[in-house]
Amino acid sequence: IGADEFKLPNFGAVQLETPLSSCAHTATEAIKAWVKNFGYAPRTNVPVAYRINGGTIVRDTVRTVINPADSVLFTFIQTANLAANMNYNFEVFTNYRGDSLPANDTFKILVATTPANTVLPYYTSFEGTNAGWYTGGQNSSFKHGVIFSGVIDSCANGLNAWKSNLIGPYKNNELSYLYS
Repeated sequence: IGADEFKLPNFGAVQLETPLSSCAHTATEAIKAWVKNFGYAPRTNVPVAYRINGGTIVRDTVRTVINPADSVLFTFIQTANLAANMNYNFEVFTNYRGDSLPANDTFKILVATTPANTVLPYYTSFEGTNAGWYTGGQNSSFKHGVIFSGVIDSCANGLNAWKSNLIGPYKNNELSYLYS
């Protein structure tokens, strides 16, 4: 028996294509994810699933061939209800029998939904709420609250604002941003 007979499967969900954080999601959002073949042989019938906020697991199957080192964009048959304005913790994962490295099967991401703003210009004072703004990026120190730092020491109005580190400078190696 040669080494070619031992090409173990290895799959993983590597990215959520849709939905992403934005406003005005619906009760029938399409769930699309990238599934990668980390193995050494083409495979088909790859079991995939997603779960939102630790709830019910929604299962499906990638029926197309996924070649080694290649990825496919897969659309789940079942949609998701994201109509409520809140944070959704997504887990997308594969469950291929005999997968040689289960540690790379799952991709996790937070999808935040906010109400659509139909009144322009848009204005908020950030008092009492984050007003539908979220922080992203790497090593983020952005916080919502009362500012107690030297250079920026007050808000345009009220007491609360979004600032990188409410009590001092931003972090080293910070690459962060706010979005709504």
